[in-house]
Amino acid sequence: MKGKLKIGKVSMILTGVAAVLSIVTAVLGSTQNALVQNTSFSLPLILSLAAAVVLIVVSFFVSFDVLPLLISAVLSLAFGLLVKGGAEVVNDHNLNIQFSGGNFSQVLVYLILLGLAVVLAIVNCFVARTPDREAGSVKVVAEDPEGPAAKE
Repeated sequence: MKGKLKIGKVSMILTGVAAVLSIVTAVLGSTQNALVQNTSFSLPLILSLAAAVVLIVVSFFVSFDVLPLLISAVLSLAFGLLVKGGAEVVNDHNLNIQFSGGNFSQVLVYLILLGLAVVLAIVNCFVARTPDREAGSVKVVAEDPEGPAAKE
């Protein structure tokens, strides 16, 4: 079947939620001026979020074992760029001053959304990827109690 998805149910849910969180974060961050000096997301941050979403869509149809790791790496890069852009806003809020501008509550929402996406992507690295290897369908083979030395 050509149109069949090549991903397990749990993995599809995790990557789908990570994609939705990434898209929501990108849309909110690029339309609101909440970061340092009242700016929106930088181009590298938006491109890394877009690359993560593209990799997630590709992972639905192509089964490469390295794709979950790439998705985690790209989302982690985006999270690092967001932390870099929002650190001064968080610091200003903690020190009770207004020096760098920005909106603390919006930056906090961005950090939570993208942090959840990163955690889901990292958890997805350890989940069975193909439908035939889903949890519950793994065959357990009993070992010989005497070990391999008994066969000699």
